[in-house]
Amino acid sequence: MYRILIFFVFVLTLFGFKLSILGRTGDDSDNILSAIRIDDIVIMVFLISYTLKGGSWGYFFKQKPITIFILYVLFCLFSAIYNSIFGQVAIGSSLLFALRPLEYFLYIALGSELARLGYSLDRTFRVYIIYCLLLIAGQTSGIIGGISNFSFSRAIANTGGPWELAGVSAFFLCYFFQERVIIYTLLSAAILVLTQSRITLVGSVFVLSFANVQGMISLLKRKLTVLMSLVFIFSIILYALYSNINGTTKNNTNSIDVTARIEAFFSNETFLRLYDIYANTDAAVSRNDYFEKTYGGSITSIIGDVGEGDASAYIRFTRWIMLIKTTNSDLVSFLIGLGPSYAAKAVDGNYVRFFAETGIVGLILYLLFLINVLMFIKNRTIRNYILILSITAMFIDIFVTHKAMFLFWLLYGYHLQTEKSSVNNKVKTDENSLSHQS
Repeated sequence: MYRILIFFVFVLTLFGFKLSILGRTGDDSDNILSAIRIDDIVIMVFLISYTLKGGSWGYFFKQKPITIFILYVLFCLFSAIYNSIFGQVAIGSSLLFALRPLEYFLYIALGSELARLGYSLDRTFRVYIIYCLLLIAGQTSGIIGGISNFSFSRAIANTGGPWELAGVSAFFLCYFFQERVIIYTLLSAAILVLTQSRITLVGSVFVLSFANVQGMISLLKRKLTVLMSLVFIFSIILYALYSNINGTTKNNTNSIDVTARIEAFFSNETFLRLYDIYANTDAAVSRNDYFEKTYGGSITSIIGDVGEGDASAYIRFTRWIMLIKTTNSDLVSFLIGLGPSYAAKAVDGNYVRFFAETGIVGLILYLLFLINVLMFIKNRTIRNYILILSITAMFIDIFVTHKAMFLFWLLYGYHLQTEKSSVNNKVKTDENSLSHQS
């Protein structure tokens, strides 16, 4: 029964949609990141079962990256309590938002249990890639309706939006690239392209091309002919799919492809407008003042006459500048932030969010966590993935997205258990060898 429960939690979390039980997930209100979701109930059921089964957390807490992560969570809780008393955040939503990272951390035990019970992640991951492609095809063609409010002009599958699916597809790109499974590596890359997420795409190309030169060369040497054939065939299929979407959907949704989005960001008009935003944006007088000036009808005035510029860059930069100037307005907020949940739904810059909500101390703690992950985790897939997420976080709130962090902690736990079992087996082998010699 326990084995079935573990696999059920894994499959439901991976394949399920983001559905809220309490709170709203369809607007820009301050409830957006503090809603109670089905995933919260599922992980709590797992936690209770894991505890009753005698599961231990001691081995996890011995890992240095996790120790720093727990310190970050504790600091988030302190900031939430302080700012709910002396600041402008509601105690309930702020505490719930502060606890989100801890909830995602619980998936480390799920990954560990999957490894201990002998489950292979590979087959389920492959099925999920096909599942995503079918969802994307159905959504873009109008056959399948959506749970998310986001337009189907960009791929979302069963995630909260294209930014989250980009993080998920980057994970599978890293995973299958490391496993040298060419077809699924290309399929993962195709999903990433269809999300039109510029920063995640750039980060993935950079990490897999330049941070894994030896692996890339080895892959090309061993399977060059097959790879070239697959790339050629797949490019034709992808082009046909994109042409169909471009011709039937683009005219109705005003979507633009990833190339045009990158060109718009680097246009001269964009950079000139960003300087104007920096010069003319002031600190928020209150939290409501921040919402009124960066959400709803204010977005129209922020964008103005876009021309050849990047509208999304104007919106996110306005939010960044206002949050940074507000956080810097006094020493206390600079040190501990304005409180978790202050910045609400989308800052579109995770490091700015860390600074605004938990101050310079919280930002430093999270950066130390990321650095220690890269220093102490040997698994190449995890290292590549955390590098991509770290790059993505410059423009996307990727570290607060559910499925991206679920996959990170799941594989981290799976890796730790596999590593632990390997060490234990080696010790037993050495002990048996010594006993035979004596």
